[in-house]
Amino acid sequence: MNIRKPINSSLSDYNFVLEADKCISAGPEPIPTGVCPHDRKGTYMGSSGYRLIPGNTCIPPRSGAKDAQVQKDCADGMVSALHP
Repeated sequence: MNIRKPINSSLSDYNFVLEADKCISAGPEPIPTGVCPHDRKGTYMGSSGYRLIPGNTCIPPRSGAKDAQVQKDCADGMVSALHP
């Protein structure tokens, strides 16, 4: 019987780099226009720094997936006019 186990198989997301076995931001994360208020107080849901490997057949864990979005402060990001 072949039992598949959850595996957290991921790469660093775009605009993130692998450093000391952790994916960290390479610069301010682009925030879509309209997500954060003009005073930049508040939070938004953004990348955790990880993404699943395309084509991977792993079973994501029920909780604690590395690629799940995380809550971030608006002041830490960069409002981007490129994202409507």
